[in-house]
Order: sequence, then structure tokens, then C-alpha cells
Amino acid sequence: MIYLHNQIEQLSKEEKEITIKLEKIGYIDELEEIIKKLNDKYEQKGRYEEQLDQWERSIETLDSIELELKDINNGIASLDKSLDNRIKSFNKYFSKLSERLYNEQFILSYDRNERAYQLKISSISGNLGTGKKKGQIAAFDFAYIQFCEENEIPCLHFILHDQIENMHDNQLITLSTIANETNSQLVLPVLLDKLPNNIDVKKYKVLSLSQENKLFKV
Repeated sequence: MIYLHNQIEQLSKEEKEITIKLEKIGYIDELEEIIKKLNDKYEQKGRYEEQLDQWERSIETLDSIELELKDINNGIASLDKSLDNRIKSFNKYFSKLSERLYNEQFILSYDRNERAYQLKISSISGNLGTGKKKGQIAAFDFAYIQFCEENEIPCLHFILHDQIENMHDNQLITLSTIANETNSQLVLPVLLDKLPNNIDVKKYKVLSLSQENKLFKV
């Protein structure tokens, strides 16, 4: 009996030890699982913190860009009035010269969109024929010379045009008069028979070419 009792005690002791070991093993596995989950959370936390840092830097950059854009817009707005005054001053000459040429006024204006300013020339009569377009350009050039003189802006006092055969004689005569009035030169490569008869060609001629006397002798 004593022998059996001792065996039972020994077996009970071994059972407790095994139970303790099993419990310890279970706790370790659970602890490792918890540690793994904690590590995963720390990695996720690190990713979120990095994304948050990038987001904050992006916001700072955006704020800086918005401030620069605001400064640029304020600068543009401050120049609008100056631009309006300059165009008004230019149109004073442009509309007067175009009226002398065609009895109608050409006006320089501008449109502003999100990207840039676009200059345009409008006419009361609407669409312009080829001849009027040539006169329009010449009036623009002479008006610019007068505008520069008024505002003490250095500029060349000559303009060069070709294909003026589409202009009427009275416009050509008016342009020659305007050139004299503005102390400017109007350079026109043109066939002799396309010039008005009442213009003294010898007075203005600089170079005369023909089939026998070609440019560069070619």
C-alpha cells in the first residue's frame, strides 16, 4: 500500500509539473502572438506617421504656393490700371490714324484669361479686307512711333511693308503724308505702275530695280 501511495504522489507531482509546463508553453505562445500584433501595430503606426508627415509637408508647400500666387495676382492687378492707361494713350494715335485712312476707328484692346493676356484689334465695320489689313498694320506701326515719342521710349522711326498693291491710292498718299508728319520712313518694295500717279517717286526712291538692273546683279 505504501508503495502504491508513493507512486500516486510521484505521478501527481509529475502531472503538476507537466501541467505547469503546458501552461507556461501556452502563455509563451500567447505572449508571442501579442508581441507580433504589437509589432504589426507599430509598423502600421510608422506608415501612418510617415503619410501624415508627407501630408503636412504638402500642405505647407501648398500654402507657400498659394501665397506666391496671391502675390502674383496682386502684382497683375496693380499693372492692369497701368496697362489700361498705356492702351488708352496708344489708341489716341491709333484711332486717329486709322480714321484718316478709312474714316473709321481701329481700337487696340485686350482679353485676359487664366493663362495670359491676348491683344486684339477691333473695327467698327467688322471684317477687314486685305487692303484694310495692310493699312491697319501701317497705322498701328505709325501710332506706336508716336506713342513711344510721347512716353520717351527709344524706337526706330521707320516701318517696312510689302504687298501694298491691295491698298488704294488715297491710302498710300495718306501714309506717305503720315510718314513725313511723324519724322519716319515708310519703306515699300513695290512695282512702279502700282504707285499713284500724283506721288513724286523720284523724291522718295532709294533703289530702283528692273530686268536689266537686278538685285545683286543676278
